[in-house]
Amino acid sequence: KMESVVEDENKLLVQLHIYDLSRGMAKSLSPSLLGITIDGIWHTAVVAYGREIFFGGGGIFDAPPGCTHYGAPDHVYDIGHTHIP
Repeated sequence: KMESVVEDENKLLVQLHIYDLSRGMAKSLSPSLLGITIDGIWHTAVVAYGREIFFGGGGIFDAPPGCTHYGAPDHVYDIGHTHIP
């Protein structure tokens, strides 16, 4: 029983940050330009251990969560926990 308590304390939350790169313009302009509605132009990042990890032009980068050049995320989802350092 004691092991499960220690195990729970060592779990770290992993989140998915989702950004609309068009900042809402895809949804408003796509019907007239494309004839269909596109909700957004999506970019994602994974947050773990106090870092936001994302792919950008030129490779994989990391930054403090919510402090990338993409601005604040449009959606944040808790996707699980990790024990892996």
